[in-house]
Amino acid sequence: MLTGVLLIQATIILFANYQLFPWFIQTNFHPVSQCIQNCLKKLAYQLDYPLDSPWVPGYARMPKTSCRSFGIAIELQEGFYAKLKENLPASNIAKVNQALEPHTVQHIFRANAVPQRPLLFKIDIDGYDYPVVRALFLHPLNNCRTEFEPAFVMVEMNEKVPPPINFYTRYRVPYAYTGDHLYGASITAWTRLLSYEFGYVLLGTYDWNNLMYIRYDLAQHLKLLYQFPHNSHDVWFHGYWNRPERDEKFPWNKNVTYWSDSNTTLLTKNRNIENYLRSTRTFTENINCSYFIDVESLYLEQR
Repeated sequence: MLTGVLLIQATIILFANYQLFPWFIQTNFHPVSQCIQNCLKKLAYQLDYPLDSPWVPGYARMPKTSCRSFGIAIELQEGFYAKLKENLPASNIAKVNQALEPHTVQHIFRANAVPQRPLLFKIDIDGYDYPVVRALFLHPLNNCRTEFEPAFVMVEMNEKVPPPINFYTRYRVPYAYTGDHLYGASITAWTRLLSYEFGYVLLGTYDWNNLMYIRYDLAQHLKLLYQFPHNSHDVWFHGYWNRPERDEKFPWNKNVTYWSDSNTTLLTKNRNIENYLRSTRTFTENINCSYFIDVESLYLEQR
């Protein structure tokens, strides 16, 4: 049973208005940005998504937003939930004050009539995002694929963890994020899950540390394959690590930049990250806190 000790925020908003996409589309590869904008136009005007009630998620903490289409916004923390209701006052947007957990997320979606094939699904809960997303795509009892197949998936990466380190926070309760770097999942973990297992193509980043994936059949249909790098290393390197404004954008990451030191081996990076994670308050103050970390085995390090 979920207890009040679980302090985790969740924001998922699902809309049906394609015109909202330019509001939050922002990538760091200019060709990717153009490709995404072009494919969104094609999705809006060429694909038959309206017959399946496509929903598009945005971010709940933006200034007051009007939306003519149906949607759902989910938030656990009372302060953020109050802000969410203020920013999304329309009655056609269902507001849910509840935690997202792997064993409850499918029930929440069914109870609120979330369609199986939304246009885009976005999640950012600063915690065990990875197990929640996995629970949406896989049946908990038999581990088979569900019918949930959004066209686009947008997730937040833990940008401090470089490829090819495979890291994600496991679901454990009680859980209380304390503001350190133990949360979420690395870009390698997300790509292994969404690309290797579920057939999504990595398009690029939005606002530095959010990743955009598109379903493979749509990437083919829209001729997006091989138009730009789809691998985790290039997207992470150009979208986050090698950008000159990085330290200004993420001053709180300066204490762990050594995780990505190009002069250290992968095993040293992995050991440095794990040593840090085990010393965090999130780990030491949550007796059940757990995470997975490993080095991606199928990876050739660049010289």
